[in-house]
Amino acid sequence: MCRGCVAIIAEKPRSAYKIALYLSGGKPEKISVDGIPVWRFVYGGKTYVVVPSAGHLFSISTRRRGFPVFEYMWLPRHLVEKGKGYLRKYYDVFSRILPRASMYINACDYDIEGSVIGYMIIKKWGDVARMRRMKFSALTRSDILRSFRNLAPADYDMINAGLARHELDWLWGINVSRALTQVMRSLFGELVRKALSAGRVQTPTLFEVVNSYIARESFVPRVFFGVDIYVRYGGSEYRLESVDGVFDLRDSAVRHLQSVRSDPVAVVVDYVSRHVHIDPPNPPNLSDVQHDIYRLYGVSPSHTLKILEDLYLDSLISYPRTNSQKYPPSIDYISILEAFRSAGVFSSYIDKILGKGDLRPNNGGGEDPAHPAIYPTGELPRSFRSKLHKAIYEYIVRRFISTFMDPAIVSRSVALFDVKGRRYRLSGSVVVEGSWLNVFSYYRVDERSIPVFVKGSRVPISRTGIRRVYEKPPALYNKSSLLKWMEKMNIGTESTRAEIIDILFKRKYVEGSKSIIPTRLGLLVYHVVSRRFSEISRVELTREFEYILDSIRKGLRSKDEVIRRAVDTLRSVLSRANDALETDDHGMGSSCPICGLPVADRDLGLCCCHSAAYRRVYDVFRHWERSGYSWGEYLDFLAKSRYVGRFVKDLIAAGYVK
Repeated sequence: MCRGCVAIIAEKPRSAYKIALYLSGGKPEKISVDGIPVWRFVYGGKTYVVVPSAGHLFSISTRRRGFPVFEYMWLPRHLVEKGKGYLRKYYDVFSRILPRASMYINACDYDIEGSVIGYMIIKKWGDVARMRRMKFSALTRSDILRSFRNLAPADYDMINAGLARHELDWLWGINVSRALTQVMRSLFGELVRKALSAGRVQTPTLFEVVNSYIARESFVPRVFFGVDIYVRYGGSEYRLESVDGVFDLRDSAVRHLQSVRSDPVAVVVDYVSRHVHIDPPNPPNLSDVQHDIYRLYGVSPSHTLKILEDLYLDSLISYPRTNSQKYPPSIDYISILEAFRSAGVFSSYIDKILGKGDLRPNNGGGEDPAHPAIYPTGELPRSFRSKLHKAIYEYIVRRFISTFMDPAIVSRSVALFDVKGRRYRLSGSVVVEGSWLNVFSYYRVDERSIPVFVKGSRVPISRTGIRRVYEKPPALYNKSSLLKWMEKMNIGTESTRAEIIDILFKRKYVEGSKSIIPTRLGLLVYHVVSRRFSEISRVELTREFEYILDSIRKGLRSKDEVIRRAVDTLRSVLSRANDALETDDHGMGSSCPICGLPVADRDLGLCCCHSAAYRRVYDVFRHWERSGYSWGEYLDFLAKSRYVGRFVKDLIAAGYVK
C-alpha cells in the first residue's frame, strides 16, 4: 500500500476523507485496514496515503508510585488510559504504513494539539527530518489545495510548546493529586475513597467557584434609600432615574422627600436628542460564540465546542479553536457572500454589502497567530445533525454577514431634571436605521420613546415615595461566566477551558445546572489545599506558567527550561505536603458544630463558610445602625429576607447570632 509513498497524517477519519477527496480530484481509493478507512491517490506521479488518527495516540505515564515523581515516559494511550482501547487499531495501522513511507505530512488541525499529535506519530514510525506541515483553517477544497501546494517546514516551536504543556500539566496533576489524596485520606479516612485530582488550571478554577459561593451564601446586604420621583407630561406618567444615586442614611432621604413634597416640581436642566451609531459585532472567536450560545440557548461551552467541531468537519465553518476576532483579507469574502446570496440567504442585505465595493469587516482586538475568527465557508448544508447544529450554524452565518454591514443608527434622547438640588433623568431610544440589527437579531435595542422637553420648563411631579434599596448579592458562576473568568485571568487555553469546567463536575467537586456550587467534597478539597498547598490555588502562578508556555511557541524559551522550573516549584509545594503527613496535628482542628466541615477559624470555632458569614453579619450591622435600625430589627430582616445568604440563616437558627 505504501512502499515509498507520501504519508499524510490526519487528526480524525472525517478530516482524512476530506483531505483525500480534494487532493485526489474527487476520486480517492478507500482501503479498509482492520476496519480503519485509509485513502490512497496519485498526485503528480507520486502515491499518497492519508491515514487518520483519532486524536492523541500517546500519553504520559510513569511506573513510580507515591510522590514526588518526576520520571515519566510517553506511551501508547490505549495501554495506559481506561476506555481508550479503540485506539489500538489506529496505532496498528500507523505501525504498518508509516515505516514504508518516504515522506510525511502532518495534516492534523493547525494548532498546538494537532502539531503534537502528528509529530508523535511520525516520530514513532517515521523520520521527523522528512516531515512537512499543512496549514489550513477550513476543510474546504480551496483551503486544502492551497495548504498542500504550500507545505511548510515542521513547526517545532508549536510542537515543543505542546509537549511542554502536556508534560507540565502531567507533572503538576499527578504529584499534587497524589499528595492531596494522601493528605485527605489521613484526615478523613473512608470519606475519601476515590483518588482525588488537582491541577495547574483546575484548582484555581475550583477556588474561584468556592470563593464566589462563600461570598454569596454569607452575604448580608447593606441598606440604602431611594426617593422615587414620577412626573406627568403630555397625558403620560414617567419615572425619573436618580443620577446622584441613593442615600446612605434614611434621615437624609426623608429630608429630601419632604423638600420635594413642599414644592412638587422638576425643572428641566437639559434635553439632548442625537443619533448614535452602533457598530456591528466583531468577527467571533471561540469564547464569543460559547458565551452567546449559552445566553441564547443555555448550552454549555463544551457542548457548543463539540457542535462547532462537527460543523468544521462538515466543511461548513472554519476552525473553531481560535482567539482571533479578525477576518484577514486572505479570506474570499465575496465568494462566501455570493454563495449565500445565490441561496436566497439575506439577499437584499448582501446586495448592499457587495455594492460598497471595498469590503472591510469590523475586526476586533483578539489575536491568534494560527487561525482567523470563525467564519462560514460558503458551502451550503444539505441537512443538519440536530436543531442545535442548525441554530449555531445560523448564528455564525448571521454574524459573518453583519460584520460587513454599516452601523445601526439609534436616536437617543436624555432629559436632565433638577429636583430640589438633586439630579434625575429620563432616557429613551428609538431605532432609526436597523442595518445589521436586522440580520444579527440576537442583539436588540430596548426601544422607548420620551417627550421633547424644553430647557427651563417646570414639570409637575405626580408621585413620590421612599423605598429601601438593598445591596445586591454577588452572582454565582454558571459555565459561561466561569469560562469568561478563566479567559480574563488568562488561565487555560481556548481549547481546554470548557474541558476543565467539565472535569470539576466529573470529579464531583461542583454541581448545579444553572448556577455552579461546590459539593461537600469540593469544600473539603478547598479547605485542605488552602492550608497545605496554597500555592497551587494561586491564579498568579498558573498565569505565570501560561505566559512561559506561550514563550516556547514564540521561540523565546526551551521546553527543558520550562519543565525544570516547574519541577523546582513542585518540589517546594510537595515538601509541605510531606510535612503535613508527618505531623500528628494537621491544623484542621475540630468540626464546625453547624455543618461538620473542618474548623477554619479557631477563634470562632466555625468552618470557612460560617465564619465568613458571622463576620459579615457584624460588619454590616454598623451600616444599618447609622440609619437608626436596632439590633432586633436587623435580626428580623436577616431571618426573613431573601437577600440574605443561607450561611447567615444557619447561624441564626443555631443561636450563634441573637
